[in-house]
Amino acid sequence: MSKPRTGGALTVVASLVLVFGIAGTGMAGSTDVPDWPTTQFNHRGANVMAVQMLLRYHGYAPALDGVFGSGTKSNVISFQQAHPPLSADGIVGPGTWPVLTPTLTQGANNYAVQALQWLLNSKRDPTNPGWSYLLVDGAFGTGTLNAVKAYQSLHGMTNDGVVDDEVWEHLTWHYRLMPVTAYACAAGGLGAQPENESWGTAATVAAVERAGYYFNDQAAGDLPFWDLSHQHGEMPFSPHDSHDRGMDVDIGIITILSGSYDQCTTGRGILYTNTTRYRQAKTKALLWDIRQGAAFGSYQMIDLVYYNDPDFETWFPTIVEPLTGHDHHLHVRYCTASHWDGDYSGCSS
Repeated sequence: MSKPRTGGALTVVASLVLVFGIAGTGMAGSTDVPDWPTTQFNHRGANVMAVQMLLRYHGYAPALDGVFGSGTKSNVISFQQAHPPLSADGIVGPGTWPVLTPTLTQGANNYAVQALQWLLNSKRDPTNPGWSYLLVDGAFGTGTLNAVKAYQSLHGMTNDGVVDDEVWEHLTWHYRLMPVTAYACAAGGLGAQPENESWGTAATVAAVERAGYYFNDQAAGDLPFWDLSHQHGEMPFSPHDSHDRGMDVDIGIITILSGSYDQCTTGRGILYTNTTRYRQAKTKALLWDIRQGAAFGSYQMIDLVYYNDPDFETWFPTIVEPLTGHDHHLHVRYCTASHWDGDYSGCSS
């Protein structure tokens, strides 16, 4: 293993600062324990930033931008080649994560501590008044120690402040809260989206955020979302079991009322067949932006979209499928190269 490199205080573009962090006590989806996630080419968000920081700890020099592009993939491949018998596929999955993540204790000062601090911040529950943000400076001081101990306690681990494989696995697997931003809204109409149902994988949340950013250019209001998952817990009602994975998100169709786009307020629940409210062209543009938000070049992290407007099957024949109950929203399913649930596996790296 390479010698750790000391990292100074992290400077990042303000738009990349993740402001949603340590969540509650539940575990991942319908499993009893978390599993190492798959982080790969075209992903964005908190886990990608952690990968980049950990690569720097091991002596590589990827950009710290939270974007898993060709440079980061090349560094991952080099790291894997240097650590046989890892497969040099450029995918940070259950085999690579444990080799990439070192054991950390109080007093350490390096890029790996920055990755730890970044994950603790980005996956924090903002409704918990007991948590404050950590300075991402790479110094494992008292504040970081207390945050690690509290996180261990929340998840039933021994709260000794030692960051071992168990802690890293929980943190990397942990979902992130989908934020209400200048481009995305927790849709109302049938009742505002409960915050505790807005948690998803870091890559999924980043892709939806990016789609909202692109859709903002359409001048048709914000991207309306609901039903990602709980904080690694099962959704409390059927038939939303698939949303337990944190990789399915419902995105509202675009609607208008009295000359204004209203999908974020009263539009939720309007059927595509209600042509006086439904804006098909803007919904089509929305789906293009959803795809763009999940793309990096020719690579896609969308598996399918359930939606019943038959024109969309013509326009997007490789991904759109009809499904009962999907007349008023796009059910977007994201995927990775590998997932313990095969329905979410297969996206190219």
